[in-house]
Amino acid sequence: MRAGDMDHLYLEYQDCAVKPCRRMLAATSDRGRTWRKQPLPVDEKQRPTSVVLVHRTLVIATAEGFPRPAVLPTPEYWASTDAGVTWHRSTVSEVHDLPLGWLVRQGRDGMFAFDPATGNVAWIRENPREPRPFGRFGSILDTVPAGAGLWSVHPGRGRGVLKVSQDGGRTWDTRTLPDLKHLDGLSVYGSPSVVTVDGQTVYAMRRGRTRMQLVASVDGGRTWEDRATVELGGPLLTVLPIDDRTVIVEGLHGTYRSTDQGRTFTRVGPSLGARGHAIPGGFTIPTNNNEYSAWVSADGAEWTYVKRPEVP
Repeated sequence: MRAGDMDHLYLEYQDCAVKPCRRMLAATSDRGRTWRKQPLPVDEKQRPTSVVLVHRTLVIATAEGFPRPAVLPTPEYWASTDAGVTWHRSTVSEVHDLPLGWLVRQGRDGMFAFDPATGNVAWIRENPREPRPFGRFGSILDTVPAGAGLWSVHPGRGRGVLKVSQDGGRTWDTRTLPDLKHLDGLSVYGSPSVVTVDGQTVYAMRRGRTRMQLVASVDGGRTWEDRATVELGGPLLTVLPIDDRTVIVEGLHGTYRSTDQGRTFTRVGPSLGARGHAIPGGFTIPTNNNEYSAWVSADGAEWTYVKRPEVP
């Protein structure tokens, strides 16, 4: 389940009571009290679409396997600005830098920004001969607040790097990440795990099989300091910063909370889920199981469970 804000939540599913099966979207505008179910759009080649982004009442969908600019002149997107009731094809424009305040996502061959008001798309195509900071070996952080700019993390050789742009991707400032070696001596694959609440207070994670150590920066990733090691009894699921002092850690068996920038943690309850992030008006944590439900909170302290609707 995806949360567009505290009240608008969305669940994509398949209805195979009809043949062929059709992709559906269940949407609520009252935090799960009532649900509306409607089909997702289908393109002219009858390819099913899948949701890639939600923000308040904006829903963006694309045909499965897209965006692939190497195949199409431009990627194909559909947008709904009324929570999935009506749909239109998004206008896609190739640009040199992305509009500030738009919703940024990384594609296979570039970076895409979505107008939160219309669903139209600005696209920077990746040039393989001149790779940009978000290129083949970097990952854009799509949960960074809009005012913090664009953030891209790279494994690098030895320590990874964090690249930040405040001008839509035209120029980038490079900052060195701490050593994020695995706590159990295992190899580390993929891009480093980095989260921020405001662009200044930043956390990176050293992972272990059953524990996690937080590393913190209070100057936007320019300098770093080791913080607490949390015994989770299982794998780390998510690190969710709430404000410049408070951060929540989700493990497989519990929720842990710090109010001193990760110096100390207290177990405050059972595990809520994985992939927690900020949303307009609060925070969400999707459940880490086959419930396909979600938790939402205005302050990161009191959480409301939104149970999925009855779907096939």
